[in-house]
Amino acid sequence: MTDPRKRRIRRQIKDSRRQEERAMERLGGVRHRGSGNGARKGDGRTSGGEWYDNELVECKRTGKQQITVKADDLEKLASEASVTGRIPVLVFELRGRNYVIHEEADWHEYRSRSGG
Repeated sequence: MTDPRKRRIRRQIKDSRRQEERAMERLGGVRHRGSGNGARKGDGRTSGGEWYDNELVECKRTGKQQITVKADDLEKLASEASVTGRIPVLVFELRGRNYVIHEEADWHEYRSRSGG
């Protein structure tokens, strides 16, 4: 019989991996193989030559009613994105809905370039 804690952890890893794959598909990017193991920063990246196709993406998920976004996590993502010349983007899933967080300056850049 398998330990229930191990089953829960395996399930969480599988769900996280699936969320990363779906998020990168929606964003038109690629998931980093072995994300979370330190080989590559972030969970994925977008690329394609357009001005918005240079993002470093970090994914979070929960089935609960709330998610905690820590300043340290956002600062780490921003630092890693800066080193690679990319825009930091946090994608999270909260009770089946998807959200995107990025720095306000980047949001203004998106708006200005899209005519908004």
